[in-house]
Amino acid sequence: MPLEVILLDLDDDDIVDEIEVSSEFKPLVNLSSDVILHMLIVEWYPEVRNEGPRPAHVVREWTATAAFSKRADNVTLISHTFGEEHLKAAGIEIDADNAQRWGLIAFLSGHVVAEGGAAGDYPPPEEPAVVLALAEMDLPTKWEGTSVDEALPRLGLLLFSLICVAIIILTERQREHALPRITGRLLQGDEEGGGGSRFTVVVDIQIGKHDASIDNVEVMAPWKLKKKFAISRLKAGEQHSDRLSVRCEEEYQQMPVVIRFSLEVDTFGGWMMDLRLTPPRNDDLMNEKEPFSD
Repeated sequence: MPLEVILLDLDDDDIVDEIEVSSEFKPLVNLSSDVILHMLIVEWYPEVRNEGPRPAHVVREWTATAAFSKRADNVTLISHTFGEEHLKAAGIEIDADNAQRWGLIAFLSGHVVAEGGAAGDYPPPEEPAVVLALAEMDLPTKWEGTSVDEALPRLGLLLFSLICVAIIILTERQREHALPRITGRLLQGDEEGGGGSRFTVVVDIQIGKHDASIDNVEVMAPWKLKKKFAISRLKAGEQHSDRLSVRCEEEYQQMPVVIRFSLEVDTFGGWMMDLRLTPPRNDDLMNEKEPFSD
């Protein structure tokens, strides 16, 4: 008695709204009139939030039917739907992507007709009903229990999402190779000497795969730019170095030096890139001009 189960998520909230069960039932022998097919929804490993685990294999819903042929070798298509109202009333909430915590059990109870008897005969009154057959299965996930017609849109959406992710990755890689790479380091004191709150910034620019022009260079407060940057247009693949002099009030000399470059890159348009450099601590200052990494 193989069972076919489909989980239906009618409002796309990833919670099962209906469970459709179907099976082709074919008795191998004549069955008596009291034979009933039972279908049970079982929670294999129930767990309630804030209450911890409960006993395993809890029956949460039970239905029964006798509407099938009792004659040997006759085939009856049995179909039953556990509707949304029944699931809610039974407190059944099944995550469509993790439905294996739940299962379905189907079993036949009743009697087999004595040899030579006709299908549907009454059973002997003194004999108790017995289990004649039993089948059980885990509920499928949303994907396993989805028909081809329903699965195609989901697969299409998944494929579209993967394509979008691939496009984003390729775009980021192109941007990484196209935009200039700007690095720098601080030298204690400026080109006129002095120290404390004055630094020389050595700027190194590696142009990417596209020509670029530096339209503007500014230093964020509290630092001030003493020497202007030699603004120019640079060819793809070129390297350029320059020195800037920056200064600030003594009380702010431990603040990071942030230099903002406004660029125009061919085919990629305008960009703003910040170079952030941290001055050495006071106890690290030395009389000699030493480089500090960015």
